[in-house]
Amino acid sequence: MRRFRPNTLNSSARGLTLLEVMISCALLIIGVVAVTMVLGSSNLLTLRQKKLTRGLQLGEALMEELLLLDSDDEDLEPGEHEFCYDEKHRIVDPCDGYEKGLRPDLFRANWQSQLNRPVVGSRYIRLEIFWVEKWGEKKITFHTYRN
Repeated sequence: MRRFRPNTLNSSARGLTLLEVMISCALLIIGVVAVTMVLGSSNLLTLRQKKLTRGLQLGEALMEELLLLDSDDEDLEPGEHEFCYDEKHRIVDPCDGYEKGLRPDLFRANWQSQLNRPVVGSRYIRLEIFWVEKWGEKKITFHTYRN
């Protein structure tokens, strides 16, 4: 017959050992750090996408303006034209602080117009939108033809 010992506990009733507590804390910390890193990365991606979206919107708006201009307008004269714009698509003159990245809200628009390309009587327009991020200068390029 088995004797009952009132002062001893079964192995399952003793609780967690120090090693088990340390392992569970380490796993919890790894999980919290991973979630924090994911949230930080998503914030950076959101900021980059915001700048890209603003650049695309500015490029599309400028290209529409260039296509709607009269063919003898000074902005369509052969050569290179450049302006700086803020995030609301307003012209900013001069572009102080753009090159050094001191004005992250500025976009630089540069377009070239060439006559008789690819055929006589047509005009080729190449528009580039630049902006500065922490990782350097980024750009989007648009191409179009008009008569």
